[in-house]
Amino acid sequence: MLTRKDAGTDMDRRLDRAVSKWLTAEGKSDHAGPRPAPTGIAGIRVLLERPGRTGTIRTLRIDGRPAFVYLCFNERGRPYAQGVGELPELAIADAFLRCVESI
Repeated sequence: MLTRKDAGTDMDRRLDRAVSKWLTAEGKSDHAGPRPAPTGIAGIRVLLERPGRTGTIRTLRIDGRPAFVYLCFNERGRPYAQGVGELPELAIADAFLRCVESI
């Protein structure tokens, strides 16, 4: 689970590298040409939920503390990505970083 302590310039750098890796891998199979890099968590969520994937953010409690889980499903409703964080944005970042690790 990503925490507020994880947020900052180091996390921004990790996300920038992950977006670059994602777009490079996507570009190899995408005949439409390169896409502009997304900005912020909203842009990262767009990457996760494209094409035909859907995402949702749910609240839960971990060790008695509130937390958020981001769940992304493919077009068949199967899990595609998931992440957990103290904030919704951190849950999305966690899911994205986990996805990029598998590329």
